[in-house]
Amino acid sequence: MVSERCYACLNKLPDPQSACPHCGADNRDLARRQPGFALPCGTVLMDRYIVGRYLGRGGFGITYVGWNLAMDTRVCIKEYFPDKAAARSREHGTTVYWYRNANTEMVRRGYENFITEARKAARIRDLDAVVNVWDAFQANDTAYIVMDYIEGMTIKEYLMKTGRPLSGKECVQRFSGVMNALAEIHRRGIIHRDISPDNLLLCPDGKIVLLDLGAAKDLYRGSEQSSFIIGKRGFTPLERYTHKSKIGPWTDVYSLCATIYYCMTGRLVPEPMDRFSGMALDMSGIKPGMAAVLERGLTIEWDKRIGDMDELQRQLQAAVQEEEGTAEPGKLTAEAAVKPERENKEREAHEVRETYETHETQGERPPEQTQDAADKEKRKKRRKVLLPFAAVLTALFLAAGALFLYAELTNTDLLAPLKGPMPQSAVYLKNGREQMAAGNDSQALEYFIQTIEAGDASAVNEIKALYEADRIPEADEGKALLRLAKSADTGNGAAMTAIGGLYADGLGVPADSEKAQAWYRKGIDAGDSFAANQLGELYRRGLGVEQDYKQAVAWYRMGAAAGDDEAMNSLGCMFLDGLGVDVDYEQARKYLKDAADEGNVNAMYRLGLMYQNGTGVAEDRRMALKWFHKAADIGSQAAMEKLRELGA
Repeated sequence: MVSERCYACLNKLPDPQSACPHCGADNRDLARRQPGFALPCGTVLMDRYIVGRYLGRGGFGITYVGWNLAMDTRVCIKEYFPDKAAARSREHGTTVYWYRNANTEMVRRGYENFITEARKAARIRDLDAVVNVWDAFQANDTAYIVMDYIEGMTIKEYLMKTGRPLSGKECVQRFSGVMNALAEIHRRGIIHRDISPDNLLLCPDGKIVLLDLGAAKDLYRGSEQSSFIIGKRGFTPLERYTHKSKIGPWTDVYSLCATIYYCMTGRLVPEPMDRFSGMALDMSGIKPGMAAVLERGLTIEWDKRIGDMDELQRQLQAAVQEEEGTAEPGKLTAEAAVKPERENKEREAHEVRETYETHETQGERPPEQTQDAADKEKRKKRRKVLLPFAAVLTALFLAAGALFLYAELTNTDLLAPLKGPMPQSAVYLKNGREQMAAGNDSQALEYFIQTIEAGDASAVNEIKALYEADRIPEADEGKALLRLAKSADTGNGAAMTAIGGLYADGLGVPADSEKAQAWYRKGIDAGDSFAANQLGELYRRGLGVEQDYKQAVAWYRMGAAAGDDEAMNSLGCMFLDGLGVDVDYEQARKYLKDAADEGNVNAMYRLGLMYQNGTGVAEDRRMALKWFHKAADIGSQAAMEKLRELGA
């Protein structure tokens, strides 16, 4: 029965031994050409689905055309098959086997996310512009999703075939259904996170359908972002490269605007890092109104971007109407459409203030201040009752003030009992610094490696200090690289970044700038924001690259925007020293304070020096001691020396 259908188009074959009269494909040829890692053509799943030819493979799955025997219709079958973790060979038949060195936790989470994709899709099956998912099941030691098979070509294929960019009006018309669908998806608590010309299918009737919820984030579950960073160059916003930035409707706004930009120009939006370095969006060929909307939708910082799909669609439609001169009287133009809500609130506040001042000028009270004698008498009685309570509250405030003053002078953290436990990486790092101070170098190295394995790549700086002081025990030579390489194989971005640090400084390996850069970029792609700081360090120090302070600042800015405290600290130092930027003590203090608030010991120490020496701030011994104490509590030897020097 299986061979009675063409493996390419799934139509019935009059003669199974001959080419398909519908599409011209030959089953024997298709079966031979099916990749070895894919299910063989003709495999039947759950006694319901015939597997046809292999359509493609992504980072986490394989896609096939198939046939639903029960419904007698063509379907698309997606199989969970993560790259570098799963394998299949003809000798093992259809069953998937998993590599022994595969990260069990990541595979499990990926498996759960794969099944969750089907559940998410089921919640939006009523939307026209989204592919329908009909079934999900487990078989062959993996999982499968069955969805509609839709004829058509991706937007990318269409543009390559026609060789003609779309106009702004065409984009707004064609993507209208997708924007409506995304707006509704967002209202149901789902963010797609992987919109690109590859994931938008143009149907024969002209409708565009949104494919693949594989990278979707469910906002209602409150879970962490997936440890898998799935992104496409040119379509992925900055917040997708870090676990510290917020994902929301604005994330899909960026990707859709990047897709529209690609459709109109044939160009990719420069990566966030390149834009931090000064590379501007090339809006040539796009009319000003449309260009302005796209720029607002492609803003690097998520909180300054157009916030949702409804607003994006409104602004795009206003831009098209403005360009065509068809805007209706009273309708907002593209520029007027983007007045931030906060400006309206400021205007309203100004009007209230103006009303109040007008009454004052005229010797009148504002209307709300007018009151009769009876109201005054009531208020007088109320004040008599409240005076004792006011006295008690005043005493409490004075006591609280004295307590906080004591805490400030003695560097006591009053909130410590209320705070949650330290992250495991912070515990390892603190233990490592204590062991290092005590001279237990082998144990210190072990803790620093564990810090990186737990997700904090900055501990590579501590390993570097051990190497530079020639304190790495002979028995531990090469230990860091070996352990970190194993961790990197599981997808640990911090380990990738740390390996880059080993190659950058030649710590236990020959120094190799190219390998360092490659590992840092892997770290960024895996979501480790500290890697941006490390790339900045290469340019600041001129390690294997031409020294370029401005390029270093650009990398630091990227890391700081992603929430990395080391990048904040580095950027503060650049403003402090005027490297790649003008000297700006206020900016230096701001970035160092941000880093210190994140627990960065170097930033705490530098803030102490600023207040001790009066660098850009008023000289303040109390503030200097406060920051030196904070740094010393985390294990800073330099801060301890300063405290001894200052007699504190």
